[in-house]
Amino acid sequence: METLGLMFGRTDQIIKAMIIQVKATPAPKEGNPETLVQYSNQVANLVSTMKTLGKVAHMVNPQLLEDILTKLPYQLQFQWCSQLLGSVNEPNLVDLSPWISEMALTASFLPTKVYF
Repeated sequence: METLGLMFGRTDQIIKAMIIQVKATPAPKEGNPETLVQYSNQVANLVSTMKTLGKVAHMVNPQLLEDILTKLPYQLQFQWCSQLLGSVNEPNLVDLSPWISEMALTASFLPTKVYF
């Protein structure tokens, strides 16, 4: 961990750069599963890095959670919110990230149009 800090700077700067990267990732487009897979990977990488660097406070940041969630198509936002009904836990990135990954995996099985 110290080696990472020495090579790449302060861990808070690493997290900040990754958050900027997630926010800069284009919003997933309905009907284009590849965009959801790309976004899902960005979010998963962010959460994994937060865990590795021990920056768990970011994972319960309601503003960051909302920023990530509002980039999803409305239907996926709705599905996430319906999943929260009855939950006693506060929404967090630890739960959202694997859920987005599952939605991306599901979307990757959708038939795609092939143009010639």
